[in-house]
Amino acid sequence: MGRAVVEHCRFHFDGLKEVVEVSRKSLSHPLDLTKVSDQIKACELIGGQGFDLVIYCAGGGPHGEFSSKEWKDHAWALQLNLFAPMFLIHRWLKARKGADGEGCFVVVGSRIAEQNPDPMASSYAAGKAGLYGFVSSLQDELKKSKNKVWLFSPGYMDTEMLPSTAKVRNDGSKLMSAEAAAQAMLRWLKKDGPWHRVLN
Repeated sequence: MGRAVVEHCRFHFDGLKEVVEVSRKSLSHPLDLTKVSDQIKACELIGGQGFDLVIYCAGGGPHGEFSSKEWKDHAWALQLNLFAPMFLIHRWLKARKGADGEGCFVVVGSRIAEQNPDPMASSYAAGKAGLYGFVSSLQDELKKSKNKVWLFSPGYMDTEMLPSTAKVRNDGSKLMSAEAAAQAMLRWLKKDGPWHRVLN
């Protein structure tokens, strides 16, 4: 989804200075956002260039029974899905104090993790459910601020991150394409809210 959002941002947001893709597969800024040192580098990219719109699309986690995985795999999922966006938002909000104009930091959550159990993806679900708790709690704090933190929550998506063994790939469930989710996100951002967008 990250690459799709970047491409749509390039073509649909007039006046945006630049859209930087920050991911493990990005050629321009390859970063491992589970590492604090790379989170700091991401903050320098975001804050140093004065971005007023940041979209955090990273996510992932081990697929399978919770106890069959190594703890490091679960820790990686929590770092990527919850702690890294919290860290980046914390730095971004500090950097935005005194900045001219409005700013918006969007994080991609999960409709599934926010509303239902997600068997075989428990640490991913924990991180995304935590993200909802974090972003919803910020809304009152930021009520009078020019800077917003919003949450975009799609359902299951047809990307390489969803394993071929996942139940939803084999039970006839409808999967959304990354491009369709990116278009929905851009329409939501152009309408200026509300702070939480759930895709069914």
